[in-house]
This record gives sequence, structure tokens and C-alpha cells, in this order.
Amino acid sequence: MGKEIVRELDIERQIESDGSLTDRLLGVSSQVLAQSISTVVSGITVTQLRDGIYLIDVVARAEERERISPDALRTLQIPIPNGGTVPLLQLATVEYAQDWPLIWRRDRNPTLTVQSDLVAGVLPATVVDTLRSKVDALNAELPVGYRIVPGGSVEESAKSTSSVAAVVPAALLIIVCTENLNSGVVVMESAKDGA
Repeated sequence: MGKEIVRELDIERQIESDGSLTDRLLGVSSQVLAQSISTVVSGITVTQLRDGIYLIDVVARAEERERISPDALRTLQIPIPNGGTVPLLQLATVEYAQDWPLIWRRDRNPTLTVQSDLVAGVLPATVVDTLRSKVDALNAELPVGYRIVPGGSVEESAKSTSSVAAVVPAALLIIVCTENLNSGVVVMESAKDGA
């Protein structure tokens, strides 16, 4: 009956409870299955440590090879009400399957977003400027309709800079006109005083 799906890229592990007579006879609910699988794969917070003013969760979970291996998941021991355990394989089917990807859109175009973390002290704009020639060369090789564009803080900075650049010429014109009018008024007043 229950279904727990753990996503890793476009491959998913499907663990589907058979909802069979065995499940009901053993008294195992889909909630118990989901909790057991979630504890092994994602982990569960067992306590917290204090680091200065911050509380850091301590998470208990299985080792990586046990979390990603279908064989290890099949032998996962599920607790039953009488205090014993049974392997997941007796209650559910575990398999890898191809999943249809979720297609995100940006400006109404299907989009694949790639993110990265930067080395401490390096600004995103510096990285984009450093890689610009390589990205431009790669853009030239892409099929028609495909392109690579920077996003994030670099994109937001470009938007704010362009909005400021659109207003600066008008602001300068107003300042120059105001200064010219003020100096004309001063000249006229001093001429009037001198006469």
C-alpha cells in the first residue's frame, strides 16, 4: 500500500509495500515501513550539540553503502509488534527505476540549473568573469535554442546595475540643468544688486 521514494538525480529507489496478507498478519503498517526506511536512508535526529549559540543536530543513519544498495535495503530488518523483526524483502519490493524528471522553467524555457559552492573569499562575479571565455566557447558549440547563462547573485547584480544605468543619464541632465539655472539666478541677482 505505502510507497517511499528516495530521489538521487534521475534514478529513484522504489520501495513499494505489497499490502499483502503477510503485512497484515505481521501487523506491519505502511507507516512503520516508511519510518524504518527513512531512518536508514535519511536518518533521524537523536540529540543536539551546542556550539556557542548554535544547536547542531546529531543524525543517526546507515553507512552510505547500506543506504544506496538495493540488496542492503532488501535485508533491512523491520520491527514487528511482537518485538521481532523481518527483512524488508518479505514485506515489499525494492528496485531501481528510471523516473521522469521534473522540468523546471525559467522565462518559459525548460531549464537545467547547475549550482556550486565557492571557495572562501572568492566572489561569484570573479568566477563568472574567469570562466566567461570558456562558457562563451561552449555556448557557440551548443545546438540552436540551447544556451548557458549565469544566474544567482551575478544575474541580480546585472539587473540592478542596468536599472541604475537607465536612470543615471536623466539624473545627470537634471543636475546640470539645475546648476545652470542656479548660476543664472545668482548672476542676475548680482547684476541687479550692482545696478
